Amino acid sequence: MQHFARNQQYQIHHPSEGKVLDIAGVAVTIKVTGKATNGSFAIIESTVPPHFAGTPAHTHTRATTTFYIISGVLAFTLAEETVMVRQGGCVMVPPGLLHKFWNPTAAPATYLAYLSPAGFEAYLVELAALAADEPV
Repeated sequence: MQHFARNQQYQIHHPSEGKVLDIAGVAVTIKVTGKATNGSFAIIESTVPPHFAGTPAHTHTRATTTFYIISGVLAFTLAEETVMVRQGGCVMVPPGLLHKFWNPTAAPATYLAYLSPAGFEAYLVELAALAADEPV
């Protein structure tokens, strides 16, 4: 929902609001787009199902991604180190760092990701569209 105050635009997204995507069983909600921040950053919320094998190890060339764990536990491999991060924990992944994450537990895990600069959220929209077109 967009609002204006003193000629400045701001947004409020309530818990059920934002662009919702399904990517390989992970519920991804884009809360703040790069378009809204002139490319400065984007924020996504994701819920990772129990025992989700995770993303392949990858790097981002431009974006710094900060994960804040809202609930549950996620495992992260950062370069050659693997760590478990619980509710309230935070992981900052700089550009160029090989990383992956997964949910090793029997409970879902939810996180917020702050992506700076923005742009990766557009890739997620494309990825969800491609996944939806794949035959089952």
